[in-house]
Parts: sequence; structure tokens; C-alpha cells
Amino acid sequence: MVRTDDKVVVKNSVFLFLRMLFNLLITFYSSRIVLNSLGINDFGIYSVVGGLVAMFGVLNGSMATTTSRFFAFEIGDGNLSKLRKTFSGSLIVNLFIALIVLIFSETIGLWWVENKLNIPPDRLNSATYVYHFSVLTLLVTIVQVPFNAIVLAYEKMKMFSYIEIVTSFLKFSGALLLLVDIKSDNLVFYSSTFFVASFIMLLVSVFLCYRIFYPIINLNSFDANVVKPILNFSFWDLFGNIANMARIQGSNILLNLQFGLSVNAAYSISNQIYGATGQLVNSFQFAINPRIIKSYATGDTGQFRKYVFYGSRFSFYIVLFAIIPIIYNVDYVLTLWLSNPPSYANVFTKLILIDTLINCLSGSLVVAAKAPQKIKYYQIVVSFLLFINIPLSYVFFNFGYEPEILFIIRIALSLLAFIYRIAYVRHIVEFTWKQYFNEVVSKVLVLSLLVTIFLILVEYFYGLANSFPVFVFQTLLLEFFLAVSVFCFGLLKKEKMFVFAKVKAYVYAYL
Repeated sequence: MVRTDDKVVVKNSVFLFLRMLFNLLITFYSSRIVLNSLGINDFGIYSVVGGLVAMFGVLNGSMATTTSRFFAFEIGDGNLSKLRKTFSGSLIVNLFIALIVLIFSETIGLWWVENKLNIPPDRLNSATYVYHFSVLTLLVTIVQVPFNAIVLAYEKMKMFSYIEIVTSFLKFSGALLLLVDIKSDNLVFYSSTFFVASFIMLLVSVFLCYRIFYPIINLNSFDANVVKPILNFSFWDLFGNIANMARIQGSNILLNLQFGLSVNAAYSISNQIYGATGQLVNSFQFAINPRIIKSYATGDTGQFRKYVFYGSRFSFYIVLFAIIPIIYNVDYVLTLWLSNPPSYANVFTKLILIDTLINCLSGSLVVAAKAPQKIKYYQIVVSFLLFINIPLSYVFFNFGYEPEILFIIRIALSLLAFIYRIAYVRHIVEFTWKQYFNEVVSKVLVLSLLVTIFLILVEYFYGLANSFPVFVFQTLLLEFFLAVSVFCFGLLKKEKMFVFAKVKAYVYAYL
């Protein structure tokens, strides 16, 4: 018998998956338009300048995690009064963060763009405009954090999906306008459309949240005693966000300084695929994260452990389904997508997808580690493991290594962080290494081995795709094999029984 809570998770996952699928299609197609319209150099400028702004948004990432955690905890605890105070405090804190980001980005950040980045002199003025618009877009995103967090905490995934879909459509419209002769700098115009789309959706989110969650959204409920634990939690969470931002966006800047804009363009392409597969995981994680926090708040350790294990396994399966066709036929996929992909895009894509598989296993563990308020030592260790990606890569670059060494180091550090997260979460809820290995690690290892062997056999008998029909055939073949393998080796006994029951019900319904 499937619990009602589990059915809600499945239903919410479906809404989020549809949202992700729509966003995925738009992202891939708009990237093709943008790359062809801007050219490799301007595309590289957009990537590295936007990446620099994203580094200033690290405070925003920390508050997003913190706000979601505290909202879900108070809902699980049933404390509506404290939830109201938490929302008021988080909104004020986010407004303050927006002010800090504005000051630093328009002083230190602007100086770095104008004096340190490897940008052709004739494009520096346009890069500066892109930087300003990117900063404005980031400020809008920061202010929107509490409104998105309350929607997710109450598991209103349908509403969240609609907001995200409309936002993506508005941004896609900006890409389509590049196909029109607008008689202006395409790079500047495209960055301005992102800001306009983000600002419109901020207004929509605020309006909808005030209509639906009016009893909670009350700025008169500010309480400094409620804000203090939020700030303390976000302070330590900031370490992890800084480390992750340094690994992602710091890599972009390091590649720019070492190899130039063409490698930045390749990195941007691989990062977009990384982001797209990340949306797959998020579509599932957004649905299950509130359950992990709420089960901790209510003291239900059995459900807490179940959701952590379940989240790790199924995040891996979801990503594996998405990346298998890309890894196997990466050159054909990139050519089909972009027509003329930049050098290094293929190897960057393969390596970053391997890193994605490791990190998706950690998703539920990260949420579980942050369920208690005390995360100081967890964040210090994980932050160190992630942050050293940049100095280690810099050392290897100076020894003459190629750009892909950055991703190899990143994969090794992700593995170490994954192992540490398992060890840390074991102290929050009791489970043994053997339990986690049997229910999660052993299953993903078996699947990975089977898939690797099958990929070798497919390449031996069929080769790589050289046309769209061949690509479709190989993709269907790989996905069918993976589906059978997941069912046979990736599911627990009770999960197989659930699948059998569903199939049996559908068969009887149509016979």
C-alpha cells in the first residue's frame, strides 16, 4: 500500500517534470539561436560576464536554501505564527542582501570586468552593459527567493511549474528576437530581455503569493529572535555556496585567463547541459525535499531515512536516463543542437555529466545534512573539498595540462564530498554503511557497469550515429535496456510490487 504522502510526492514530481521538459526544450533551442546570432566570441563574453555576476549571487543561493529549510520545518512543526515571522524576516534579509550585492557588484565586480577579464577592447563597452543587466537580473532573483520558497514549502508544485514555464517562455522570446534585424547590439539586447522577463515574473510571483498565502505574508510580523537562527544557518550555508560557485563560475574565469573566449564558449555549452540535467534532478528533489525536512521536524526517523535513500537512488536513475544518449553520441548531439559546436565542448560535456551523476546521489544527503540547524562542521568540510578545485586546476594548468583536467579534478572532489556526506548524515538518523550500500550504492554500481558494457556492445555492432534515424534508434535501444535494468536491479522488492500492481490495473482497465 502506497502512503498518501508518497502519492503527493509522485504527483508533484510529474508537475515539476513537465515544467523541466518544457524548460529543457526551450533552453536547448534558444542556445542554438543565441550561439549562431552572437558568434563564439560574444557568446563567450556573455558566459564569462554572467558567470562573474553569478558569483555575487552566492548570498542569494544561501538564502534560498535557508528559507526553504525554515519554511518547510515550521510547516512540519505546525507553527503558523512562527512561519509568518519567518517569512517576514526572510524577505527583509533578502532585501538587505540585494543591497549588499548591488554595492559590491557595481564597485569591485565592475572594476574586474573592465580591467581583468580577457575581453577584446572593441567589445568592452558591450560587455559592461551586459554586466549591468546581469546584476539587475540577479537583484530581481534575490527578492523573489522568499516567494518561491513558500510555494515550494507548501508543495504547490503546479503553481511553481506554471511560473517557471512562463519565465522560460519570456526569456525564449528574447532569443527569438535575435533572429529579427533589431538594428542594435545583439549581445546587449539579449541580456536586457533576461532582465525584463525576470522582473515581470517577480511581479507575477508577488501577486499570486499575496492572493494565496495572504495570512502568512505579513511584514508586520518581523521578529529579530526568529531572524537570528536564519542568519546563523545562512552564514554557514554560505561556505558551501561560495565553494560551489567557485567551482562552477571560478572555473569559467580561470579558463578565460588561461585559454581565452573560445574555451569559455565550450564551458558554457557543457554548463547548459549540466544545468538541464540538474533541472531533472531538481524536478524530483523539489518534490521530495519538503518531505525530508518535515519528517525530521516531526521526529519520524523512518520516513526521514526512507526519503533520503529513495531520493539518492531515483535521482541517479533519472539523470542516467537523460545522459546516456548524450554521452554515447555526444559529437552528433552537439552538432545537431548547435551546428558548429566550439572545440572542447564534447569532452567537457562528457566529464561534466559524469560529475552530475555523482552529485545527484548527494542531493538528498545535502538536504538531510541541513535538516538540523547546526551545520557548521558539515559546511566547513564540504566547502574545503569543493573550493580546492580552482587552486588545484591552476597548478595543473601551469604544468601544461589541457583544460579538461579541471573536470577530472572536479569529479574526484565530488566523490570525496559524497563519501563525507554519507558519514555525516549517519549521525543525524541512524543507519549503517551496509544499509546505504545495499539500498543505494550497490544498485547504482551494478547499473553503471551494465550500461557501460552495453554501450561498448552497441558501438561494436552499430557504431556511432551519423544520421537522425540512427540516433533515434540507438537512443530507444539504450533507454529500453536501461529501463529493464532499473526494474530488475535498481528497484526494491516493494517498489517492483507497486509497478506490477499499476501495470495490472492498466491492463484490466483496457481489456
